[in-house]
Amino acid sequence: MRELGCKILVIILLLGSGNILFTSCKSGKKKTYAKHRGPSKKKTHRKTKTKKSSTTTKTASNSGSSSSSSENLSASAKATKVIKTAKSYIGTKYQYGGTTKSGMDCSGLMCTSFKSIDVTLPRRSVDQSNFGKRIYIGQLQPGDLVFFATGSSKTKITHVGLVTNVTKDGKVTFIHSSSSRGVVENNLGENYYKTRYVKASRPL
Repeated sequence: MRELGCKILVIILLLGSGNILFTSCKSGKKKTYAKHRGPSKKKTHRKTKTKKSSTTTKTASNSGSSSSSSENLSASAKATKVIKTAKSYIGTKYQYGGTTKSGMDCSGLMCTSFKSIDVTLPRRSVDQSNFGKRIYIGQLQPGDLVFFATGSSKTKITHVGLVTNVTKDGKVTFIHSSSSRGVVENNLGENYYKTRYVKASRPL
């Protein structure tokens, strides 16, 4: 009996020892598996997402910059382009109804110059005088139009010029197509133009 009891005790101890080893092995495997997977993959995914967000922000920034650039085309920049176009015709002879370097009249010079910035003016000087905002002589700036009555009537508009420069002391230079000299620049303060000046307008 004692021998049988000893054998049973040994078997119980061996079984108990096996369970402990088995449990320990299972736990070890689980820990090793958990350590090997998961975190590295999650980290990589987060990195890609950040990069994509950065690219989107950069694209939006470039788009805003382009829009801003577009909006910065001021009236002053447009006036500069119009004046440059008008000056390219200096020396062109006067021709009634002309709009080219073969011959140019006063209102034709205005139409051709403003066409360079996609602004269409009426063809006659009298109609051009009603285009844009009316301004006073003390408010003149480059790009404005000045109108004159060169006929027998002191109020009937028959001539137009484009202001090209205004000095600090108020001297105004304008370009026009004179019937006697063709496309030239003159000072508004000259007696002939000063006495025939009627009004001014700002098309831009």
